[in-house]
Amino acid sequence: MGERIVFTIAAASALSFGTMVVTLKAPFRATVALIGTLLSVAVLFLLLAAPFVAAIQVIVYAGAIVV
Repeated sequence: MGERIVFTIAAASALSFGTMVVTLKAPFRATVALIGTLLSVAVLFLLLAAPFVAAIQVIVYAGAIVV
């Protein structure tokens, strides 16, 4: 039951942050929304029992590309 709640929250936040990335006009706010999207996807990877992929998602994408 707990995994379903975490999945629902992570999926909804990924969708909402992804929509914000596309619709926001301010580049800084869109970048912050992109970071939120990438972190939400990392949570989804953790739920799939793929911690290495989640770590790479955070380190490479959220850490290096956004900066």
